[in-house]
Amino acid sequence: MHTILYSSQYTGDEHSIDSDLLSICHSSKRNNPVKNITGVLFYHQRNFLQAIEGEQSDLEKLMSVLEKDSRHCNIRRVFDEKILEKSFSQWNMDVFNIDDNQSIDYEKIIDFKNIYNNVLTHIEAQLFIESLKEFLADPKLRSVYS
Repeated sequence: MHTILYSSQYTGDEHSIDSDLLSICHSSKRNNPVKNITGVLFYHQRNFLQAIEGEQSDLEKLMSVLEKDSRHCNIRRVFDEKILEKSFSQWNMDVFNIDDNQSIDYEKIIDFKNIYNNVLTHIEAQLFIESLKEFLADPKLRSVYS
């Protein structure tokens, strides 16, 4: 089992983000179960942060597709690691839009990952999300699609 957390920048029209997020969520929920890929996608002020997990070969194929997706650019892997078991096993892909009053930057995510890895050897989905929210000054999240 493997996990990848990456960030990228949204390239679309700001007025299209809600429909793009809904489209991403629908296609992920349709396509990911076939490959046994699970995860979560965060969107904030023209930036994406996505955690995906599954077999490494399936994740690499998905990353190849994502790298060609014109809705985003500047993909940066925050981490790409082997895991003992899935943390998002119940989530084909949930999408969250983070409160506009908060900020996320890549260096904060790297710092958070390093702190988190020093404490735990396995990322547990709910704990990770709750910890990330707290680390980023408790932004309010709203699910785009349930």
